[in-house]
Amino acid sequence: MRARGTNRSFEHAFRTPHKKFGVPPGEEPGRQFYYLRLMQVVIRHTYYNRSNEACPDFKIFPTRYSQDLMKSLGLIFKDEGTGFSIFFDVRRTDILIAYLKRQEWPPHSNHCWTRLSFVLSIKNPHFLNFTDVPIRMNPVNQNFYFTNQEARRLGSGTILLNPGENHELLDLVGVQLGVIVTEDIKEVEVQSVPQTEEGSTDAVICRPRCVPAALLEKKDATAITCSEAIECKGPHEKKDPTNALLFCRCTDKIYLDFSSLPEDKYTVRRVPYPSTSEIAPDEEPMLYTESYPVPFCFVSLFFTSPTGERPKLFPVQDLFGPEPKIESITYDLQFKRRETYWNYFVVPPAGESIENLTIEGGPGIFFNGPCSVVLPNQTKAYRFVSKKPLPFMEQSTFRFRLKGDLGMTTQNTTLVKILPVASAEQVLQDELAACLSLDGSISPGSKGDCRKLKTQTCRCVCGDMPINQCLKRIKRICADPRSPQCQKLRSACSRVYSDTFVYV
Repeated sequence: MRARGTNRSFEHAFRTPHKKFGVPPGEEPGRQFYYLRLMQVVIRHTYYNRSNEACPDFKIFPTRYSQDLMKSLGLIFKDEGTGFSIFFDVRRTDILIAYLKRQEWPPHSNHCWTRLSFVLSIKNPHFLNFTDVPIRMNPVNQNFYFTNQEARRLGSGTILLNPGENHELLDLVGVQLGVIVTEDIKEVEVQSVPQTEEGSTDAVICRPRCVPAALLEKKDATAITCSEAIECKGPHEKKDPTNALLFCRCTDKIYLDFSSLPEDKYTVRRVPYPSTSEIAPDEEPMLYTESYPVPFCFVSLFFTSPTGERPKLFPVQDLFGPEPKIESITYDLQFKRRETYWNYFVVPPAGESIENLTIEGGPGIFFNGPCSVVLPNQTKAYRFVSKKPLPFMEQSTFRFRLKGDLGMTTQNTTLVKILPVASAEQVLQDELAACLSLDGSISPGSKGDCRKLKTQTCRCVCGDMPINQCLKRIKRICADPRSPQCQKLRSACSRVYSDTFVYV
């Protein structure tokens, strides 16, 4: 497999150099290899109800650092289409165990932070539509971060890699990150996962806000370390009289260069001067990974429990005990299908009208409507909205039918035996957009069910405010859709709407 990106020269887990291991003493060079599965990640999605939830929508890439580490340890990576596995040579078990023991950090802690990391890139262009993720999520700017540190065993015995509803969504960092700072900030540092969790004062990157002017003549500002600028004091710091002639140059934006670091999760900290001790360091977790192919989520798999907690959820167990052992572990990475409020637009033949329209056939599922609306092409249509959100499915179980009186028909007739279901390929609307589009499309003189539709569609945006008063307010706030006030209003409501057009 082609390596992703440039070579990474730093990894906190490397406390000793890694190297390719030779043939064990006394063994023939042409021996047989015996590989067993070390770890497996199975990707499941509730959208795929016809395929036992097996999700085929990802291409998986080990990071450059992980490729190098697997090669040195004789591990094999396999993309299995709906997940991936890492295999190890069972006759090299002692070598793997010995290597992991050498990675103990901090010293004498019995903690091991060595891990393999993988990037999952979406192959299906409609994946975000039918997956329960924030509707405004853009994988170019944000990615999910999953780790077996957070894994949990369910009652069924399944080990879930991403338990809970609030999966960690991190901002992506490019090769260079600019951090805005004030005069109270002494430096900006970057910590890796083990440093952050162990409370270490070390940093993989540390850049000062103020640097000696004389040093700038010799080095680029982005290459000057905090230790080199230790003599530069803040505006409220006590000055050293012996360094009265020291001249420091300060900046309001510090640039961090991640190019020498492995792709991984990091914490960026703004560290204040000691004299401003009442100001707590500002910390922000971020994810550094390559931008192509566009990543969707980042998975870190630790070989063993890094802090000794829940050891049976990791393949290497009792690493620092008398008898370390390896047990294959399978993790489920589960995604849920998105639920949307279904909008049906029933379009009659040109010049015709339909009376007594109803949608039937879904037990426990009801629709508000019809409401007479005008489509953007000036065509008349009748709009229905489901009273509750309905899920996307690979194979829909819904069997809705449309009934009504068309033209000279005098009795309730089935106009469409099976209505099409909402398609995962369509563009989705958030509640604010759905509310405004409905209000702007209602036919003049329409009454009754149109008010029910407006009340439902604008419920989250408007709350208890009278609907007409609310609509005037949000039109004023969102005169500029990009304004912070409009974006705040939009992000406060998580309801999603999908449109389906039915031509009778």
